[in-house]
Amino acid sequence: MKVNNPSLKLIWNDLEKIFLDYRGMNSKVTRSLQSLGFEIVNRNHHIKLLMDVDGKKLTLVFSSTPSDLMVGRQILRDIRRYYDGGELKWI
Repeated sequence: MKVNNPSLKLIWNDLEKIFLDYRGMNSKVTRSLQSLGFEIVNRNHHIKLLMDVDGKKLTLVFSSTPSDLMVGRQILRDIRRYYDGGELKWI
Protein backbone atom coordinates (compact mmCIF):
# COMPACT_ATOMS: atom_id res chain seq x y z
CA MET A 1 0.00 0.00 0.00
CA LYS A 2 1.18 3.49 -0.76
CA VAL A 3 1.50 5.85 2.21
CA ASN A 4 1.80 9.60 1.72
CA ASN A 5 2.16 10.80 5.33
CA PRO A 6 5.91 11.10 6.17
CA SER A 7 5.44 10.24 9.86
CA LEU A 8 3.38 7.18 9.05
CA LYS A 9 6.00 5.99 6.52
CA LEU A 10 8.44 5.53 9.40
CA ILE A 11 6.29 2.86 11.06
CA TRP A 12 4.38 1.50 8.03
CA ASN A 13 6.55 -1.60 7.49
CA ASP A 14 6.11 -2.55 11.14
CA LEU A 15 2.34 -2.06 10.90
CA GLU A 16 2.24 -4.29 7.82
CA LYS A 17 4.18 -7.03 9.64
CA ILE A 18 1.65 -6.88 12.48
CA PHE A 19 -1.59 -6.66 10.55
CA LEU A 20 -1.03 -8.60 7.30
CA ASP A 21 -1.03 -11.78 9.40
CA TYR A 22 -3.46 -10.58 12.09
CA ARG A 23 -5.23 -13.51 13.76
CA GLY A 24 -6.33 -11.73 16.90
CA MET A 25 -4.97 -9.59 19.69
CA ASN A 26 -2.32 -11.37 21.70
CA SER A 27 0.59 -10.27 23.88
CA LYS A 28 3.05 -10.14 20.95
CA VAL A 29 0.74 -7.90 18.89
CA THR A 30 0.03 -5.74 21.94
CA ARG A 31 3.74 -5.24 22.69
CA SER A 32 4.51 -4.48 19.04
CA LEU A 33 1.77 -1.85 18.79
CA GLN A 34 2.77 -0.25 22.09
CA SER A 35 6.38 -0.02 20.91
CA LEU A 36 5.11 1.93 17.87
CA GLY A 37 3.33 4.42 20.12
CA PHE A 38 -0.21 3.06 20.12
CA GLU A 39 -2.27 3.04 23.28
CA ILE A 40 -4.44 -0.06 23.46
CA VAL A 41 -7.74 -0.27 25.32
CA ASN A 42 -9.40 -3.68 25.51
CA ARG A 43 -13.13 -3.53 26.24
CA ASN A 44 -15.84 -6.15 25.82
CA HIS A 45 -14.11 -8.17 23.08
CA HIS A 46 -13.17 -5.06 21.10
CA ILE A 47 -9.85 -3.30 20.80
CA LYS A 48 -9.48 0.44 20.67
CA LEU A 49 -6.21 1.73 19.21
CA LEU A 50 -5.30 5.31 20.06
CA MET A 51 -2.39 7.12 18.43
CA ASP A 52 -1.26 10.68 17.84
CA VAL A 53 0.80 11.42 14.70
CA ASP A 54 1.55 15.00 13.71
CA GLY A 55 -1.27 16.29 15.88
CA LYS A 56 -3.83 13.98 14.27
CA LYS A 57 -5.46 11.62 16.72
CA LEU A 58 -6.46 8.21 15.43
CA THR A 59 -9.08 6.18 17.25
CA LEU A 60 -9.69 2.84 15.62
CA VAL A 61 -12.03 0.18 17.01
CA PHE A 62 -12.04 -3.43 15.85
CA SER A 63 -12.85 -6.90 17.15
CA SER A 64 -10.24 -8.69 19.24
CA THR A 65 -11.11 -11.91 17.37
CA PRO A 66 -11.24 -11.27 13.62
CA SER A 67 -13.99 -12.77 11.53
CA ASP A 68 -11.77 -13.44 8.51
CA LEU A 69 -8.25 -12.99 7.18
CA MET A 70 -9.05 -9.63 5.56
CA VAL A 71 -9.44 -7.79 8.88
CA GLY A 72 -5.73 -6.95 9.11
CA ARG A 73 -5.72 -5.45 5.61
CA GLN A 74 -8.84 -3.45 6.43
CA ILE A 75 -7.21 -2.05 9.57
CA LEU A 76 -4.14 -1.02 7.55
CA ARG A 77 -6.38 0.58 4.91
CA ASP A 78 -8.23 2.59 7.54
CA ILE A 79 -5.02 3.79 9.21
CA ARG A 80 -3.58 4.86 5.84
CA ARG A 81 -6.77 6.63 4.76
CA TYR A 82 -6.99 8.53 8.03
CA TYR A 83 -3.41 9.80 7.93
CA ASP A 84 -3.51 10.55 4.21
CA GLY A 85 -6.35 13.01 4.75
CA GLY A 86 -9.42 10.82 4.58
CA GLU A 87 -11.97 10.63 7.33
CA LEU A 88 -13.12 7.40 8.89
CA LYS A 89 -16.89 7.56 9.06
CA TRP A 90 -17.41 4.69 11.48
CA ILE A 91 -15.15 5.90 14.27
